[in-house]
Amino acid sequence: MSSGGYITTCEQPRRHIHTDKEPRKLLLEYIANLIQSFQTKGDNISIGMDANQDIHRRKMQTFMNSLNLKNAVFFIDGNNCPSTTDIGESNKPIDILMYSVSLTPTNTEIDTEAGSISKHAWV
Repeated sequence: MSSGGYITTCEQPRRHIHTDKEPRKLLLEYIANLIQSFQTKGDNISIGMDANQDIHRRKMQTFMNSLNLKNAVFFIDGNNCPSTTDIGESNKPIDILMYSVSLTPTNTEIDTEAGSISKHAWV
């Protein structure tokens, strides 16, 4: 199966969303608006995401910075986050746990032996 195939995660929503925008971009915009609505109410945010891309990339960093969110795993373990999947970009972390900067994570762990059926480690 190629990464640009009709059944990939990115291509599936294109069958239902008739727009020139990339589905991933639409989803991030929707999530950003939702997070901002909670932040406006004074709520703290903790959200996990399978980003399906290296979370070190500028797009994810920009997304988190724009919402004043941090990566809990990076906070605890530094930028040396291990891989969170054994498929695709297997040497890259693609799963993330984001949190409001007003919170202080005390522990994070990536359990690569968790036995997830989706081939992802638990964060």
